[in-house]
Amino acid sequence: MTLLKNIPTEVVDMMKKLHIIICLVALIVFFISGLTAAMSVILGALCVTLGLILSAPVAYRAKSEATASKIIADALKGELIKILTIIGALALIFIFITAIVPMFIIFRFSNSSNFFRFSNIKSGNKIGNNNKIGR
Repeated sequence: MTLLKNIPTEVVDMMKKLHIIICLVALIVFFISGLTAAMSVILGALCVTLGLILSAPVAYRAKSEATASKIIADALKGELIKILTIIGALALIFIFITAIVPMFIIFRFSNSSNFFRFSNIKSGNKIGNNNKIGR
């Protein structure tokens, strides 16, 4: 778990919930469309997880200097890293694994990203609420 030590506990908790939802959705998709579609769901969500793991330390590093510009710059750098990681991982999946169902991988990717946004809103990390930034 040394990889997750630089990631805030809110993000780790969100990823745990995300993986539970991934398993449930993959199980439902498995019974509806088969194993290939279920694997597509899992691979799409793992792209988001990889993007979160790589971007969270950058996005949450504004601890010593809590100026607004530093916080926004770090958040934007984190989002850029997350988006580029997800695009790269999806490109590798589409290149090397030809038996996937693109519709389900894109469906799971969009749901994972929305889950991350809504979990931040629900926990009080709204734009303009800087109480939790800098922990």
